[in-house]
Amino acid sequence: MKLFYLNPTYPELDLEENVLKGTGIELVRYKVNSEADIAAVSDQIDAILTDTAPITRQTVSYLKRCKIVVRLGVGFDVVDGVACRERGIVVCNVPDYGVEEVANHAVALLFAVHRRILSYDRKVRQKGWGYQTDWPIRRLSQQKVGVIGIGRIGAQFASRIKPFVNEVAAYDPGFTPDQIEKRGAVPQDLRPLLESADLISLHLPLSERTHHLINQETISWMQRQPILINVSRGGLIDSAALAAALRERKLSGAGLDVFEHEPAVPSEYLDLSNVVLSPHIAWYSEEAGQQLRTSAVRTIADFLTGKPAVNVVN
Repeated sequence: MKLFYLNPTYPELDLEENVLKGTGIELVRYKVNSEADIAAVSDQIDAILTDTAPITRQTVSYLKRCKIVVRLGVGFDVVDGVACRERGIVVCNVPDYGVEEVANHAVALLFAVHRRILSYDRKVRQKGWGYQTDWPIRRLSQQKVGVIGIGRIGAQFASRIKPFVNEVAAYDPGFTPDQIEKRGAVPQDLRPLLESADLISLHLPLSERTHHLINQETISWMQRQPILINVSRGGLIDSAALAAALRERKLSGAGLDVFEHEPAVPSEYLDLSNVVLSPHIAWYSEEAGQQLRTSAVRTIADFLTGKPAVNVVN
């Protein structure tokens, strides 16, 4: 049996090889530039591990013996799950490897934007002084946080930020109000949450329903010039609408770790002093990276050797 690892970024795959020892599964490092590259080896593929290489409907149509596709991460929008399901291919992700790190990064971005850390840093480096900035800083303990999506990461973010603020509310169509309360937040519908929140953090997967959830219309609902944090998926935000709102002071700042067309970053963000940017690294710690890699390969190894699939998303 062969596991094809598409476009691996790690120079060594010792962790993956160790998981596969004794399973009879061969790990194949495979460079993919187009769907034709998959077609060329489709009769050899029993399993696929992918990070950014897309598994489209056309790609799936070439797969003659593949039984499982695992996305190396939480999001799985690079895989056409419907096409895989139609062909009997199981799709899994790794949902729990960087929960702590992503929740912490969201908190860090929130503090960095709220406290204007980068603005003050630039001021000091330019031999400036004083507390004045382009944006006032409001007392955090009097503010309300709105969490959009309160799954694993959203719930941990809520628990971390709760001691610092006046209220934590959450919107998540996947949970009942009682479930949201048990996760430490006051349940609210999307519009009233956006209308009343001073700080908003996004923790939803990307789907047709959530694509550009933050857009010109939903931004118009925001009445308190909130700070917006996104560590989930760039496609949750209409970047042109957000950049315009930041310029027009409808929002007081943003902390963004993800972008719609990575690694491209919308140029409109680059000259905005009230935006803090990071390169999709909220997940990162050495421990999280090791957990991600071993969990992803173990999911495949277990399934190909007869165990039930875990973290199935399709």
